[in-house]
Amino acid sequence: MEQVRSTPRTPGRHRACRRAVVIGLALVASIAPTGPVGAEPTGVVAPAPTGAGGPPRFTTTGPYRTVRSGTTEVDGRRVTWSLRRAPGSGGTTCWRFEAKPAAKSAGSNAPGGARCSIAPTADADPVDRPWFVQSNARSAPYGFLAFVVPKGTTKVRVGTEGGRFRTVSGSSPFVVVNGRDPLWVDLTLPDRTRLSCAAGVLIDRSDLRDPILTRPSVGAAWFCDEP
Repeated sequence: MEQVRSTPRTPGRHRACRRAVVIGLALVASIAPTGPVGAEPTGVVAPAPTGAGGPPRFTTTGPYRTVRSGTTEVDGRRVTWSLRRAPGSGGTTCWRFEAKPAAKSAGSNAPGGARCSIAPTADADPVDRPWFVQSNARSAPYGFLAFVVPKGTTKVRVGTEGGRFRTVSGSSPFVVVNGRDPLWVDLTLPDRTRLSCAAGVLIDRSDLRDPILTRPSVGAAWFCDEP
């Protein structure tokens, strides 16, 4: 029997929400004091354990295993990196990006700079199927992004701060290491659904050329939508 959605899927709804967020942030900034200098935004992670008094903290329940590794030349220097994965508490999976020279991860909620979150389910809405598991903090000396997509996903293109795009080959999980912050991903799911995914307050590819929008988007939560 064909599954019927309880509510119709509306292309562009996440983009509209981010537009509202941009306007809201602008209004708040005009009437509220600014936060501490150097504060960094974080992405969406799994809920905090009950009783936690501070930021969400998780622990691994098994060993880390390397799922991707490589060496990338970034602005004339070699960056040797690995993406590692381990089972985590609360039904999460923990991901850690390790590299030399080191670069700080955004949204860390577990020891060692790891980020733990809950994997999307196979029947999740298409816009929720890409899983962004690691990204660089604003203070990192170079940009990186790691994300997981369903098997059979094609036409993966990553856009970086400044507006340059490149096609990414290989298989999931994808890891991009770049001199500029990766902030946009275009892809086509196995069912041919085309998605555009972006970090923070970006709502259009042209926003990658606007530092007013890209700066607060580094290290922020990712959203996907149908273009």
